[in-house]
Amino acid sequence: ISRDTCGPNKGICDKGLCCSKYGWCGTSNDHCGTGCQSEYGECKNGNGNSKNDQIKESKNDRCGPEYGKCKNGLCCSKYGWCDNSKDHCGTGCQPKYGKSKSSSYATNISIISKPTPGPVDPKPHNICGPNIGKCDKGLCCSKYGLCGTSSDYCGTGCQSKFGECKNNNDQFDDYINDRCGPEYGKCNNGLCCSKYGWCGNSKDYCGSGCQPKYGKCN
Repeated sequence: ISRDTCGPNKGICDKGLCCSKYGWCGTSNDHCGTGCQSEYGECKNGNGNSKNDQIKESKNDRCGPEYGKCKNGLCCSKYGWCDNSKDHCGTGCQPKYGKSKSSSYATNISIISKPTPGPVDPKPHNICGPNIGKCDKGLCCSKYGLCGTSSDYCGTGCQSKFGECKNNNDQFDDYINDRCGPEYGKCNNGLCCSKYGWCGNSKDYCGSGCQPKYGKCN
């Protein structure tokens, strides 16, 4: 079904179309020029090039102003992570840096041969903070409200009220990352390695599918 209107409450134009300042999809200069809404469709700059093309592609699973657009048609969540789950493509999704539920996600999402990054229950994607709660034991709560064990989580901006933290004088040799398995190795600090290759100590990590070769298991 072709989409004619676009904008904050209407969604994104079909691929290749621009969203005008008045919220209409099209390809003319009136649509793609001054006032064009780049978050809801293509836009052209003064050279006739797409503004969206100027956004770099992310080199990892992060996305947003600092990291760039998600690869492989994935959505960019409000926390700046790439994936294609409803947590990433739904409320808070950043359409400027990936797909969104309001575009083709709702009707025709591509199937990506990528395992789920981690258990989504009881806390989706190990989030933490004032309105969410603490990380599992041994994990740090980053300034972005995400749980992990690398310097990105345990260093500058780490929220000590909601998890472990390391100061600038501490070494991170024991905090390499929060991944595990054949490619990443063992979990640190007595954590379990889940079937999805993430370190933690809840039943989602230490129970069914836990990889004893790469960490503790119940």
